[in-house]
Amino acid sequence: MRIKLPCTLLYIAFIGFLSVDAQTNYMNSNARSNALGGAFTTLVGYAAVNGNQAGIAKEINPSVIVYNEKSFWISELNTVAVGFILPTKSGVFALSTSYKGFSTYANQNLGLVYGRSLSKNLSVGLKMNYQSIGIKEYGAVNSFQFQMGMQSKLSDELSIGIHIYNPVGFFVNQNEVLNQPVIFNIGLAYKPSKGLSLVSEIEKNIDFKTNVKGGIEYLINKKLFIRGGIATAPISSSIGFGLILNRFKFDFATQIHTVLGITTSVQLNYLINNKY
Repeated sequence: MRIKLPCTLLYIAFIGFLSVDAQTNYMNSNARSNALGGAFTTLVGYAAVNGNQAGIAKEINPSVIVYNEKSFWISELNTVAVGFILPTKSGVFALSTSYKGFSTYANQNLGLVYGRSLSKNLSVGLKMNYQSIGIKEYGAVNSFQFQMGMQSKLSDELSIGIHIYNPVGFFVNQNEVLNQPVIFNIGLAYKPSKGLSLVSEIEKNIDFKTNVKGGIEYLINKKLFIRGGIATAPISSSIGFGLILNRFKFDFATQIHTVLGITTSVQLNYLINNKY
């Protein structure tokens, strides 16, 4: 007789997978952030849909985003994500969905994003997210979370971003309240010149050590960016580039984890209506 996995063990698996994702900077389906050591709080545009949602507030172009990530070059941990951005007079909306897994394990996410500018130098954002983590024949743990962020331009060269993931610290599954980590990020972006950006960020997951992240992005010409970054918890380094071709924006990143190995990610953004 087959004994089914208890709900408690399934919950532990849920938290374990989520914690590994968060602690190794793979929670955000964003190749630009991946190349910058995982720093994301000050990024704007399409990179903010799965980062700091305040960053989509000034988008004026509807666009489609396609993302693929191969974590540690393990095919079973392949992630595919799709997103859509829709600017309106009432603010900017976005929809995101992602899938990671294989035949016996699946991690699925569906998110609704809203970003709005409150003033010339201040933007806020919110994301409502549904997540389902399932193990074949044993069922799934489903949860609703929300995350929110803020970005402010302090000067022409300096900006700040703040983001909180799951600020309530719990989720509800089948009428049962379960704990889930709160993750807080605060970051700065400094632009000493037109083509150079430096980003730094502190991340605190209540269940892990503080993670310090930093990166550099340099615009070689009007179409090509090069990027690099580091993170401290766990220790990792990253490198990547971005390419702009008319309505297409392409990003690539390689991350090197000191223990688990290499993760690569690619992202394509297509501007449906280019108003720039």
